[in-house]
Amino acid sequence: MSIKKLFFDFFGAYKFNGVLFKNFIKIFAVIVVIFTVILIMIYKSISEVAIDEFISLNENYVSNVANMYDVLIDEVKYVTSNITVDSDTIMYVMQDDNNLKKGVTVERIKEKIKAYQSSIKSINSIYVYSEDYSRICNGSENIKINNFSDIEWKEEYQRTERGKMRIFPRKINGVYPNVVSFMYRMDTYDYNAAIIVNMDVDELGSIVNSIEDNNLTDTYIVDENNNMIYGANNEDFGVPVYGLIEKILNKENKMIMHEGERYIGKCKQSRKTGWVYVAVTKIDNYAEKMKKINLMMSMTIFLLLLICFVISFVLAKNTYQPIVTIVDVLKNKNIKSHNLRNDEVKDIVSGIMVIVNDNNELKTELKKSMEMNEKLELTMLQAQINPHFINNTLNLINVESIRENGRENLLSKLISKLTKILKYSYINDNSIVTLREELDFAENYMDLMIKRYGNIETIWDIDEACYNIKFVKLCLQPILENAVYHGICPKQQKGTIKITAYVDEKSVYIKIIDDGVGMSEERLTEINNELHSEGGSGKSIGIVNVSKRLRFVFGSDFEITIDSRFGVGTSVILKIPIITLQ
Repeated sequence: MSIKKLFFDFFGAYKFNGVLFKNFIKIFAVIVVIFTVILIMIYKSISEVAIDEFISLNENYVSNVANMYDVLIDEVKYVTSNITVDSDTIMYVMQDDNNLKKGVTVERIKEKIKAYQSSIKSINSIYVYSEDYSRICNGSENIKINNFSDIEWKEEYQRTERGKMRIFPRKINGVYPNVVSFMYRMDTYDYNAAIIVNMDVDELGSIVNSIEDNNLTDTYIVDENNNMIYGANNEDFGVPVYGLIEKILNKENKMIMHEGERYIGKCKQSRKTGWVYVAVTKIDNYAEKMKKINLMMSMTIFLLLLICFVISFVLAKNTYQPIVTIVDVLKNKNIKSHNLRNDEVKDIVSGIMVIVNDNNELKTELKKSMEMNEKLELTMLQAQINPHFINNTLNLINVESIRENGRENLLSKLISKLTKILKYSYINDNSIVTLREELDFAENYMDLMIKRYGNIETIWDIDEACYNIKFVKLCLQPILENAVYHGICPKQQKGTIKITAYVDEKSVYIKIIDDGVGMSEERLTEINNELHSEGGSGKSIGIVNVSKRLRFVFGSDFEITIDSRFGVGTSVILKIPIITLQ
């Protein structure tokens, strides 16, 4: 159908009540309102948005710089720590010149220093200093301190406590290059020594240059005493901050005026050293970018308006076209509906009402059946999913615990054991297992009981020939639980549970013996009577259920023997026939 014919047919039949006209007006109105609001907001706040964007860029930039420098500082500290605890370093500071194996220890220290220097480009030099023997070793020489050219760090050494690290800017030989020294005064017995790692400040610029789009921003590093460590001018090294940087440190605003220029400044303090990283950007540097952004935004808005007008008409037309088809089909039937308005919906609803009236009863019954079926399916699905969900959740907690602590820990081990218990108890559908599987489950259970009460010791004496013997799942746990709660816990002191399994020619014997409080002869007789009766009184339901389950599987070949002495302990012996599982 052509657009022209569609238009005239539409107005001829429905005038302004038609769906096509209403949809077009709604879509058009929404687009006009949205873009009007957007245009107003854009032109009223474009300057502020641009400034916020530049501030965000500055924040991201200074965060990247801080993170990269902090990583570098961690690496330097790691090098310092490794050299400190190195056995050759310790021998170097402890032995005098006569006892020091110069051909071995000193050469090894030199090689290690060279290796560390080559591994981190920003390291200028590394010194191992022994005050007691007045000597110092670097990557190339081992000489007396009086003959060593670079001694600018000695004043800081005297102010540094044993076992502490001091970080300070200085110049090698008091001239050049500019370095940041990481000095750790060793705490090795009563010897006075230090490790000095010098980081080249000029190499810090390579980190800044590695960050994308840094050409518009200047970077500065200020130490905790407000002295300049790194900046645009090398002559400011070690000098207290002044001018623009001082303003940024004292009051960090969105924009800062300095000598007639507008700047954006952002600071971030190091988590490692207390240094402050400062990013400074001149607003005029972004002028060209702002022009391009404005031009692109204007073009984009115009194109979006044009596209949306076209889309609004296409959507309205496509929405109306199926209605025309339905109306044509339904008009062939004798449908009466006097209560509807004169629009397309009238024809559609009239036809649908005939179908609904003819099939209403069937639909009601079908709906009831579907609801019942959905409820049944949901119930079955929940019954299937819940144990798996708990198991997967415990596994997730276990993984997160290991990730949080960086290694396996007590919590992760307990969660792992609980996961195995859950999987064995609920997810594993097999009721017949090997004795090895049952013993593994029992061991995990007892590990949790030991962590819970702390006064229980278990002894496992298992013959390997028993491992593949067929056994009924979850039959050892109730016996072990009785040993814990009714044997060891009332004792209120440390107790032992011994689990033994061995075979003879036809049977397997499993013994569970505890040295708990035991029981009286009357109680022992009562339990034995329940084991050999049909129902039981219900006071010993756990051990009775174990006996019934094992007797159901193994028949008359199964035997259970319980013996106990008050104040001495209790033993439970299970005898089952040898049936192996392949």
